[in-house]
Amino acid sequence: MFMFDRTDAQLIGDYLDGDEAAFRSLVERHLRPVYGFIRRFMGDAAEAQDISQEVFIRLWKNLGQYRDGQSFKAWLFAIARNASVDWLRRKRPAAFSEFDDADGGNYLADNLADPSPLPDELASAAEDGVRLAVLVDRLPAHYRAVIALRRDAGLTFEEIATVLDKPMDTVKSHYRRALAALRRSLTED
Repeated sequence: MFMFDRTDAQLIGDYLDGDEAAFRSLVERHLRPVYGFIRRFMGDAAEAQDISQEVFIRLWKNLGQYRDGQSFKAWLFAIARNASVDWLRRKRPAAFSEFDDADGGNYLADNLADPSPLPDELASAAEDGVRLAVLVDRLPAHYRAVIALRRDAGLTFEEIATVLDKPMDTVKSHYRRALAALRRSLTED
């Protein structure tokens, strides 16, 4: 039987029985969706790469704790969410007050570039669905997480609720509100 013919549970069992290639197959199967989720959640490609690596290290260390019968995807995406949250907790930005001068001015705050996209950036974002990705990135993190898990990872609402440790009705509500916000943003421009 080829690696791609085996279920996640079978690959886990094979790896725990000593088949190193089975773990590689798990990583290959789930790397892109996990990276996509983290990229959406964090909003930064470089951080998403680092966190994705951390996720698969955690997976490798904790694979023996996986319980057969539970959704492997939901379990893996819960690890990804937790690793992202841990990363955010470790990454504490410097307070702007630390840059205040004796006169009460703040050189850094006064000289930051305007983060708003330029008109030509907005025009090019409208092409090839890039505009939608920009609008999704502007959503609050809890909406982005639900959108990414549903659209990019293909999880069910039940699995998303497990990953985010939220009631399923809350997950569905966040999904509907995110879609409504995206529709409003698309029609406003």
